[in-house]
Amino acid sequence: MKISYPLCVVVVVVAMLQVGGGQAAAQVELTATGSYISIPGGAWGIGGRIGVPLRESFDRGIRLEGAVDYFWPDCTIQECDLLAGHLDVVVQNRIGSQALGYFGAGVTYENYSLIDNGSFVDDSGWGANFVVGSRTQSQGMVRPFVEVRWILISDIRNQFTFTLGAALVMGG
Repeated sequence: MKISYPLCVVVVVVAMLQVGGGQAAAQVELTATGSYISIPGGAWGIGGRIGVPLRESFDRGIRLEGAVDYFWPDCTIQECDLLAGHLDVVVQNRIGSQALGYFGAGVTYENYSLIDNGSFVDDSGWGANFVVGSRTQSQGMVRPFVEVRWILISDIRNQFTFTLGAALVMGG
């Protein structure tokens, strides 16, 4: 049975909003990102994130974060792309007056497709990922961040991503 990727994204977002509940729901972060992935030949991508605090204090906390990234590799064939979704639990800790460092782990779902001389190849799979990064903790609504993610799906598709982004904080 093949699981629909858009359905998975909808379920994750709804679950995250339900888990957030109460005061945490007022602190949802929506994020726009630009990423680079280490697949052969490399690839640039764009994406978005949503995160809600599960437990949070002034200088530390635990968050549930979902991410979707779309990459367009530099293929020598007609067309190829990679769509990745991640659901992570991250632990964050203050590292100075204006920054939070974080690390975490979670699950990844990837869909890789290509068109070559009229034939279509579609490959997808589940795996694990580990993430580490740093985000600003300024009082403004826009909070830049940088992160590195190690994705483990199969021998051929294990990869690193490097991401720069900015979170738009919705509420407190």
